[in-house]
Amino acid sequence: MILLISGAPGSGRTTLQKILYVKYGVKRIVTTTTRPPRPGEVEGVSYKFVSEEQFDSIDFCDKIEYSGYRYGLPERDLLSVPFSELGSVVLNSHGVFNVSNFCYE
Repeated sequence: MILLISGAPGSGRTTLQKILYVKYGVKRIVTTTTRPPRPGEVEGVSYKFVSEEQFDSIDFCDKIEYSGYRYGLPERDLLSVPFSELGSVVLNSHGVFNVSNFCYE
């Protein structure tokens, strides 16, 4: 089962995901981006940082372009959570719609 966490920027979405991971062991599904890491961001924790070419080779259930960079949720990462476990992912409202549709296909 996947918990889709959505809300306005700065509303605490990532903080909620971190609390769920630390307190309850809810697996964090990390999105992929072509954006370079910012100071303090950790590969595989904040995002998975990839080149444009790598991004193009990935199958996504949701992707978006924002400020010249691409962000997406790889299908393989979403499907990696066993049905008997709980995972979480931070998405915008567009992403929630796309992931919900992907899961019902």
